[in-house]
Amino acid sequence: MREESLNQLEGFTYRARDMINDDSFIEVSTQAERSSLEEKANAASEWLYGDGADASREELKSKLKEMKDIVGPIEKRKEEASQRPAKILSMKESLESTMAFIESMKSQIKAAEEMSSSTASESSSTSTAEPSSNTSNDFEGLEDEETTSTTTTTTSSQAPFSTPAMPQYKQEDLDEVVAIYETINAWFVAKLAEQEALPPTADPVLLVEEIHARSQELTTASMNVIMKAMKIPERERAQWGDYGSGGSSSSSSKKSKTKTASSKTKKAKATKRKSSKGPKMTEVDLGDGNKKTMFEMNADMTEEEIAAALEAQFGAEDFTGKTGEKETEKEKEHKIDEL
Repeated sequence: MREESLNQLEGFTYRARDMINDDSFIEVSTQAERSSLEEKANAASEWLYGDGADASREELKSKLKEMKDIVGPIEKRKEEASQRPAKILSMKESLESTMAFIESMKSQIKAAEEMSSSTASESSSTSTAEPSSNTSNDFEGLEDEETTSTTTTTTSSQAPFSTPAMPQYKQEDLDEVVAIYETINAWFVAKLAEQEALPPTADPVLLVEEIHARSQELTTASMNVIMKAMKIPERERAQWGDYGSGGSSSSSSKKSKTKTASSKTKKAKATKRKSSKGPKMTEVDLGDGNKKTMFEMNADMTEEEIAAALEAQFGAEDFTGKTGEKETEKEKEHKIDEL
C-alpha cells in the first residue's frame, strides 16, 4: 500500500506539469492556481528523491492531497463548461414541452366546462318547456286522436340530450403541473442569468447535475398527470355520465315519460272506441282465460303487446297510431259534433 501511494504521488506530479500547459485547463483556471500547482508539483518531485524516499504512506497521501485540492475545482469547471450547453438546451425543451402540455390541459378543461354548461342549459330549457293549456277543464279527456298522436311524435322527435365527454384532466391536475413549472422555470431563469455573468474561472452556480434533476422533475410531473387520467375509475366515469342534467338517469326519465304519454294515448283511443264497438274495455281477454284491465296491461305489458292484444279482441283497429284505415270526413264531423 505504501508503494502504491508512492507511485500515485509520482505520477500526479508529471500530470500536474502537463495540466499547467493545457489550453483547456488554462481557460478555466487562474494564474494564481496554476502557479500554486506548479510549485507543489516541483516540491513533491524533489521531496520524493530526497527525504521522501522512506516516507510513510500517510505522508505520501498528504502530499498528493495538496495538489488534488488545487486541481479538483479546476477540472470540475472544465467538465461543467463542456456539458452545460447541451443540458441548458435540453432544459429549455423540457420547459417548452411542459408549457405546451399545460396549454393542452387548459383547452380540454375549458372545452369540457363549456360543453357541460351548454348541456345543462339545453336540459333546463327542455325540462321547463310545457304545452300551453288554454282549453277549458270541461274538455279534459276529450283530446282528439290526431292531436295526441302529433304531440307524442313531436316529443319523440326532439334531438336526444347528449352527455358531455368526460374531461381527461381536472383543474387540480392543471394547478399541480403549473406550480411545478413556475417554480422550476423561475429557478432556471435566475441561475442561468447568474451563471452567464460569471467568468469561466469561477466555480459554476448552474450545475449540470441539478439541471438534469429539474428537467426530470418536469417530465415526471407531466407523466404522472397523464397516467392518472388513464386510470380514472369506472365509478368516476359513471358519475360524470350523470353530470348536471345530462346523465343516463335523465335519459331514463325521458323514456319513462314518453312511454307514459304513449300509454295515455292508447287509453284514450280505447275509451273512445268502446262506444262504437260495443264491448266494454274494462277487461281484455289475453287468451287461456287470462283477462287484464287496461291499468294492469299498462303496468305489465309493453306498448307492442298491448296493441296486439287490443287488435286481436276488437279487430284491426289502429291501436298503434301507425296502421289502420283513415277516418272518413263524416267520422271527423261526428267527433266535432260530440265536442
